Amino acid sequence: MDDTDTISDQTLLDLNAKGLIPGPGESAADFMKRAEWCLNLKKALDHPSSEFGIQPQETASMYQTVNGMLKAKYDFFPGWTPIFFSNDQLKFWHGASAWIFQQTNLSPTATIVQLREQFLKSPIYLGIYNRDELLLHEFAHTGRMMFQEPQFEEILAYRTSFSSFRSWLGPIIQSSAESLFFIMLLMGICVGDLYLIASGEINIYTKFFLLKAIPVGFIGYALLRLQHRHRIFKRALKQLNGCLNDSLKAESVIYRLTDKEICSIADMDIAEIRAYAETSAQTELRWRLILKAYFR
Repeated sequence: MDDTDTISDQTLLDLNAKGLIPGPGESAADFMKRAEWCLNLKKALDHPSSEFGIQPQETASMYQTVNGMLKAKYDFFPGWTPIFFSNDQLKFWHGASAWIFQQTNLSPTATIVQLREQFLKSPIYLGIYNRDELLLHEFAHTGRMMFQEPQFEEILAYRTSFSSFRSWLGPIIQSSAESLFFIMLLMGICVGDLYLIASGEINIYTKFFLLKAIPVGFIGYALLRLQHRHRIFKRALKQLNGCLNDSLKAESVIYRLTDKEICSIADMDIAEIRAYAETSAQTELRWRLILKAYFR
């Protein structure tokens, strides 16, 4: 990078605490432009012409409730992020979504969090979705808005879950496309079964019975992939813990890493991690922040 020194350390630390984290390879100029835009995002969107509508006053208490939880996990809270209530574009099994977007082609990247309208009246949806837990999950995506890192993104987001079981199993689906594919696959098989049974085509139904192995195989593959990624992630976190002697700092650092860096650090010793951090901080704004905030 050619402009990492144009931002003071204190400015970096202040923005980091608000979940405004430099992305991989992001320049200082682009980062500051994005930070300024995000910090004023509520005003920009709180306008009748905004496609997202008006932010209800009820959200103030929601920010306060999850603030400390996210700070205790990843050392930031994006209180600037607007929360909007709408069911638009949410599948029935989705309680919330973090939208990463550009308002125009020239606007910096920003995020908003969308919650189901039902959460205005109740903190629970379908008896299983907790509003605060969903907010934590989506805010975890907000801090990494400039990261295009699919391997560990959901693992990091689900680590904010209130349940250790959901924390482990939740990242089994890597993307919304995978989720939709699996749901459509199950629906297709069920519709096919019902049609063949209703039409009396038992012979054909028997022949196509093995098709049910497809979703089973998909789940098996996803579980093996998840287990492998959890193993790498756990090893990298352990190495960071040994290097920093502080679990919060270790969690905060791993949250700010790319997939490749997490995999590499999993195989490094303490001296190698420190050397990597020092070297990377000389050329990349993100690592300058990590070094200043968590290694020193």
